Amino acid sequence: MGAIKRGDIYHRYFTTTKPPKYKFFVIVGEDEDSYVGYFFINSAINSTILRNQRMLDMQMPISPTTYPFLDHSSFIAGHQLSKIRKNDLIVELYEGTASYKGKMTKDDMSLLLEAALQSPLFSAKDKKYFEYE
Repeated sequence: MGAIKRGDIYHRYFTTTKPPKYKFFVIVGEDEDSYVGYFFINSAINSTILRNQRMLDMQMPISPTTYPFLDHSSFIAGHQLSKIRKNDLIVELYEGTASYKGKMTKDDMSLLLEAALQSPLFSAKDKKYFEYE
């Protein structure tokens, strides 16, 4: 995937969240159209997700012990795949409006991808982001 690789964790401002804010996110794959897929990292699990077992099953706890850029225990929100143009992210990194924060451990990444591949939440097209290279 070039300079941006699966497992990389970044931080940037999102206008698509309510309210708009800075968020951490982890790259989970790339498609043939030069988009990278990612999952947000949240500080808590939304009440809507708590009421949906399939979504809840895709919340992966992570801690500052393993990921020191975090201020507190958090969750990878693996229930919803989001996408961004790879070139747009590269430009943001170059301009300093997005920043690289770290990399998921190999074991955590494997667990996350395997869960996503098995999850009924994703279409066959989306699951291509999770397939091993």
